[in-house]
Amino acid sequence: MRPRNIPGLVLFVLFLLSALASFSQPANNQYAARADIMLGADNYQFGTFYSDTVTITAATSQAGEYLLNPVYNKTVWFRFTIPTSRKIRVRILQTPEVMQSNDVGFVIYQGTPGLPQAGDMATFTPLFSLSSYSENICLDQGTYSIQVLARSSAAGNIFVELLSNSPESELYDQSGFPTQ
Repeated sequence: MRPRNIPGLVLFVLFLLSALASFSQPANNQYAARADIMLGADNYQFGTFYSDTVTITAATSQAGEYLLNPVYNKTVWFRFTIPTSRKIRVRILQTPEVMQSNDVGFVIYQGTPGLPQAGDMATFTPLFSLSSYSENICLDQGTYSIQVLARSSAAGNIFVELLSNSPESELYDQSGFPTQ
């Protein structure tokens, strides 16, 4: 017996494969493949900077990855570098707005060669709320990793907004107001 509708079957299989490909893991799903957020050409610039938009729908977590809250078991990673102390504000946004505010959160870690653990958290408050921000008013120079975490039901596009400004410190610490 031979199937009668081979062309229809081939079309169905091609459709199924293309649908599965559209739900593939984001490129920055693994820590080693963190997406860089540049703060200008030399990372010295002040202003608001944005990551590329990624789809978190098919993200996963990797073996050995620290999850601050196990309910949030899908992750994508970003990285930024500051060559001198800065005030840094981070928040996660979505486009279009389709997820619940508590579907996604983030944790910021100091630079580590391997997967960061609880002791590697930078001095930011971890947040589990879209559009809310966490900031450090005088973050030391270095490389930092942003772990964006999502609930297993979260489906949509997210991106990181990063604000870089001069650190908030005593007036006499600023170059425009030296002490005598």
